[in-house]
Amino acid sequence: ATKCSDISELTPVGVITRICKKKYPYPTRKGVKTLISKICGRQCDTCPATATPSQTPSVYECGDDNDFRFNYTDNKSPDQKATKCSDISELTPIGVQTRICRQKYPYPTGKGVKKPISKICGR
Repeated sequence: ATKCSDISELTPVGVITRICKKKYPYPTRKGVKTLISKICGRQCDTCPATATPSQTPSVYECGDDNDFRFNYTDNKSPDQKATKCSDISELTPIGVQTRICRQKYPYPTGKGVKKPISKICGR
């Protein structure tokens, strides 16, 4: 698996269980290691599948799991763009990831109060 959405395609169930217990440097490949189950909450069954990020109970730290769409183009590196949370880890150099995480967007509906991408995406 290379992204959260790949996890649900894995078989048998034991493979999903094992991958969800692994730690991965997050949000960058140089960051602190975080459990895959924290990064990919819905796919690892640590978040209810029917809850949207804004409706997720506070006992879960689900992040967005790519439900929220935004449009980010970095000012210093215009070729670096992101439209969903999973795109952030692909941005280089690390400064681009830092800048996007500071950006604020109206969440969860695209209207109303703005939240930093770092809070929306759980990064």
